[in-house]
Amino acid sequence: MAEQDRTELDMGAEALQQEEQEDDDTNDDLEKELAQGPPTCGDDYPFSPEDPLPPPVGGYVYRIPKDELKKERAVVWEFVKNLGASLISKMSLVSISMPAVFFEPRSFLERIPDNWLHAPIYLKKACQAQDPVERLKLIMTFSISGLHTNVGYKKPFNPILGETYQATLNNEMKLFAEQISHHPPVSAWEAAGPADYPVQFSGKIQWGASFKGNYVSAKQTGSQQVQFPDGTLISWNHPDLTVTGIMFGSRILNYEGIMEFTDLKNRLSGRLVFGNADQKASTWSRLLGKASPPDALSGEITALSLDSEGSPTVRKGKDKVYCEITGSWLTGLDFIDVSSNGSSNLSSRRRYWDMRLPGWTPVKASENVLPSDCRFRQDLLALFTGDVTECQRRKEEMEESQREDARLRKRGYAERGITDPSSTYAT
Repeated sequence: MAEQDRTELDMGAEALQQEEQEDDDTNDDLEKELAQGPPTCGDDYPFSPEDPLPPPVGGYVYRIPKDELKKERAVVWEFVKNLGASLISKMSLVSISMPAVFFEPRSFLERIPDNWLHAPIYLKKACQAQDPVERLKLIMTFSISGLHTNVGYKKPFNPILGETYQATLNNEMKLFAEQISHHPPVSAWEAAGPADYPVQFSGKIQWGASFKGNYVSAKQTGSQQVQFPDGTLISWNHPDLTVTGIMFGSRILNYEGIMEFTDLKNRLSGRLVFGNADQKASTWSRLLGKASPPDALSGEITALSLDSEGSPTVRKGKDKVYCEITGSWLTGLDFIDVSSNGSSNLSSRRRYWDMRLPGWTPVKASENVLPSDCRFRQDLLALFTGDVTECQRRKEEMEESQREDARLRKRGYAERGITDPSSTYAT
């Protein structure tokens, strides 16, 4: 290992020791909160603005029992030392074989629907909405309302090519997911609503992550969209995320970036900004406490302009603004209508989502599924029963099988003269 790598690791060890007592104190407090359920509120829609949202809190703080956290960090430390800090920082974590102890007994395909636990609420209302602006508000709300329910600190297993997952939301919305690419890893899904809100919700996601010392930076690319019976199609992108406190300090997750929403049929555009993603806060702003907390959300819905070729184009400050948006992905989302003169109509402030909202709809795995369903994976089954050793063995066998399949595909593409497999559905 290079001398620089050793220096980085030594510094990390010292920091880990210095932070250990602080972690103990922090997690003692967090453990006391574990038994406390979330506050409740009425299920009226929309929520009353008379009950103000709690302020942004700076990110999702993981409530990990201190003994489990120490054990995990010890394994991470050995993993980093064995591979080398500089090596890890230059590689995607999805391409590194990691110890089974880092994983939860679920596939990434099972983890994706954790974002959609409010889907039957908001997609149904969006399908019934007659006003295009109101419909876009509901879709933007849907996209944010589930982020705080997909924050597990254990890593899901990478799906293998062709792996599938079938489930239902609220026993009425059918979901189908499949791993459609090995490298890069791409997952795709389609969900169909029932007769009273026959929407089609589909999308793709390519997930990549890199280790940066005491934090992990994850990038989620791809799009998702909802198709309505009247032909309206609303599409939007995934946010990125960062988890800090991997080696020492409090472990905190935050989503990052800008989510852009497009409704071409009704010429509408939506925008949701996490923290200061649209304008990097200056050092002085951060020191003076004027920068937005990273979990804060701001945004707007505007008219959508098209260029001469019919593609969306940005005319900042020139397009009509229908409403402004404020909130946090950890607390709630408010919409404020904008008057024709461009001023905010504060009396119109309406709460569309509040984290205290009851009524999460659990994801229920389907029965009589395909043999390719992720729940048949032997490594997942072993980990589910607590047999980490057997899980590791099965995991390594599956990874080697994937590598052999990849070699065979590469050979087949070469024999058939295919230079870009991603551009064809060649079999």
